[in-house]
Amino acid sequence: MAELTREDEARAIAAAKADPREFGALYEAHFTRIFRYLLARLRDADRAEDLTQQTFLRALRGIGRYRDRGAPYAAYLYRIAHNLLINSYRRPPATQLDHAPDLTAREANDPDAAIIWREVAQLPSDAQNTISLRFREGYSIPMIARAIGKSESAAKMIISRALAAIRAKLV
Repeated sequence: MAELTREDEARAIAAAKADPREFGALYEAHFTRIFRYLLARLRDADRAEDLTQQTFLRALRGIGRYRDRGAPYAAYLYRIAHNLLINSYRRPPATQLDHAPDLTAREANDPDAAIIWREVAQLPSDAQNTISLRFREGYSIPMIARAIGKSESAAKMIISRALAAIRAKLV
């Protein structure tokens, strides 16, 4: 979506204050710039996407308290994103595997499973953790999202990318 003029932005803010369902115009106008800001600092698309979603969720929750102080609305969003970014460095993810997943006795006796889990061990730790929670522990997507401290869509994306990476190596 094209950038909003100051007048259009003021109208969009007023509309969102009156009806939070109108927040979509602000989201569409600023999503890409906030995502790029976070991506440039994190160099991790999943984490940037998750923090971008958290930024807009906080902005939506606080829309009634927002006061125009002469700066563009994007400055307010950048401040939220920056604070979330700093907090993400201070707080490690909720659960992490300290090492590559070990094979269970059943997996060690199944050659196909052993090959797949060896490939899982080559993935980044967040992907290893998520795949283990899903396929070893049988967690649902909402449970995984809570366990890793990310949104459900971010958890699904991690699983999807991990499975695609494994499939690409095995085919």
